[in-house]
Amino acid sequence: MTWLALACGPLLVDEFVVPGDVAAETTLGEEGSGFGTRVATWNGEVLVTAPSRGEVTWIGHSALTLGAGSLDPWFAADGARVGWGGHGIYSVPDGTQVADLPASKAFAGDLDAHVWATDDAVIHVDGRSWSLGSVRDLALDGTRLIALSCEDGCRAVELVDDGLVELGAAGQGGRVALMDGLACFSDPQTGSDDGQGVVRCEDGLVLEGARGDHLGRALGGGYAAGGLNPFQVPLRARIVPLDGGSVLAVDRSVETRPLDLAADAVQLVIGVPGYPQSLAEAGAVHVVARDDLP
Repeated sequence: MTWLALACGPLLVDEFVVPGDVAAETTLGEEGSGFGTRVATWNGEVLVTAPSRGEVTWIGHSALTLGAGSLDPWFAADGARVGWGGHGIYSVPDGTQVADLPASKAFAGDLDAHVWATDDAVIHVDGRSWSLGSVRDLALDGTRLIALSCEDGCRAVELVDDGLVELGAAGQGGRVALMDGLACFSDPQTGSDDGQGVVRCEDGLVLEGARGDHLGRALGGGYAAGGLNPFQVPLRARIVPLDGGSVLAVDRSVETRPLDLAADAVQLVIGVPGYPQSLAEAGAVHVVARDDLP
């Protein structure tokens, strides 16, 4: 495990440390919580999971404690939601169970709908379902739904009314995202310590990380990220824009913990579950106003 505590300042040309070179509002978690493992945002509001403590926090509100396990947060039109794997969907922060789903493994939602995966299917709240196993990640945005499945080699697919549409090869630890309507998916190459990671989008974009980046363990807001890269000097986790703009960097984390990303019209949210406090992992979330992005 690699700890990191570096002075702020420009690391390389076109790389900017958050927070430091780029202003950010930071919220810290409790030691050992995994705070920042998953983040969601809408209209300036932020949801954060801390799965080691079984908590989800709507920042500015009280935390909801459920139990240890996978937690997938999102904002619905009538409030905040979290999917708790093996249990169901809950309202945040009051804890009201919205749906009892004991076979659930993964979730995604937007303002108007939600979906969940079981061992062998993806199910939409409107009643549609698709036969698909080993689902690792889901993304829902309006009428589009995509999934990363490692059922027979990892791949990204779009789920449409008459079946599945292949998007391309992905990898273990990869993510899928719909960013401004663009479907993107990743292979972070986690099987190799020096894996670059690669992100692909349906418009033909191919974005490769640097050696050790494991790029694509997080996708959101027009950016891709991995975790702390031990091959980079100075050590840092790089947050790379899909449009070729300035790279952001987080310089306080631990090597084994990937970042998470989410964005809305006003801000970019960076989850750093490996952020250290008092020589232990505590986790943090950095919120950057879009107007402050380089």
